Amino acid sequence: MKYLLSAAGKEALTAMIGRGCLFAFDFDGTLSPTVVLPERARMPTSIGQGFQALCDTAPVAIITGRSVDDITLRLPASPKYLVGNHGAEGIPGHDGNFLGYRAICEGWMHQIMHVLQLERIDPGLMIEHKVYSICMHYRLAHDRTRTAREVEAAVQQLDPAPLIIGGKCGINLLPPSAPNKRLALERLLALEGQRAAFYVGDDETDEIVFRHAPSNWVTARIGRVKDSGAQFFLHHQCEMAECLQLLTKMTRK
Repeated sequence: MKYLLSAAGKEALTAMIGRGCLFAFDFDGTLSPTVVLPERARMPTSIGQGFQALCDTAPVAIITGRSVDDITLRLPASPKYLVGNHGAEGIPGHDGNFLGYRAICEGWMHQIMHVLQLERIDPGLMIEHKVYSICMHYRLAHDRTRTAREVEAAVQQLDPAPLIIGGKCGINLLPPSAPNKRLALERLLALEGQRAAFYVGDDETDEIVFRHAPSNWVTARIGRVKDSGAQFFLHHQCEMAECLQLLTKMTRK
């Protein structure tokens, strides 16, 4: 991994922007600092200003695990594309199997609460039903290691078997046929008539983009991680303000 704001990173961004591209971002841990309680997530002012400036000059997408209704309330500007539930909602022209996804998640919630009774594992375990996906947060668990182990074992019993994607102190449960972030980004590029993409994320939910990105995409991860598939990294989430300023400057040339 190379540093995104280095000469090599800027060279890659210049080449990508010259071909025409779509700018896409995760939200939590990327545009917003990681927080203990999901409802407290907000963009810092400096990042919000940079995000708004980029939205004014280029096609921008948010691709997040949050629902579209939730993420809409947390943005200072409206990007061209707002994709929620890891790609299950918000892609124009791709309505997906919404009723099917909802029914599967409702069935899982019944199993989680009344059959497996996962809330008994630890009082700090938070179970977030996002209509088209479910997230199990154990950041506040008294014993994270034990809680993570028991939750991961329990969700293997769900019917139908979910697509499980790890995250920071939590796991995400997606309907087995639901799209993921990489597929969502590919569909957005098709809508834009573009081939190149810039994508920034911060955890395992974003690695499906990093590890399968074609050579004409530029990908970056918040934090340098040895086994990440991202090409570039930023040292810390707060550097997103400088990154957004740089992207806006480049697109205005």
